[in-house]
Amino acid sequence: MAGIVRRFIDALKGENFNADVFPEFLEAFITLFKCNMSGDILRSLALFVTYALHDGRTFSYRNRAKRSATRIANGDVARAIDSERSTPRSLSPALPEAGINDLSRQEIGVQILEAYSDILCDPDSDDSIKRFAKTVTNKVCELSSTLI
Repeated sequence: MAGIVRRFIDALKGENFNADVFPEFLEAFITLFKCNMSGDILRSLALFVTYALHDGRTFSYRNRAKRSATRIANGDVARAIDSERSTPRSLSPALPEAGINDLSRQEIGVQILEAYSDILCDPDSDDSIKRFAKTVTNKVCELSSTLI
């Protein structure tokens, strides 16, 4: 069952969601999340929220800098430039086009964070927040900020 929750998180990362459909997706996700709340799922969701709310301009700059440094270190600069020039645009992986009523990555991140905090801050039980505090440590948060 935890694999299904992972697939939902993967869908959050890579799919476009229409504003009219997302509430149903979120409801199903929350139901599955509550039934399968493991340490790994708590960490994965925390990393997704960090990713979704991260400033994209910084993300793309850091990735370009890392790729350039890696290519220079490996001596692959000329080959990398030549391969990028020779690759036709039609063979490049295409991202799904966003529709008019699609939610942005940040809007999805905010809705997921709201649902996550509602689950963790349940007034009837503190089990979820205790599990979160043990599982999602500062190291996980630091790791997510360096990955992004």
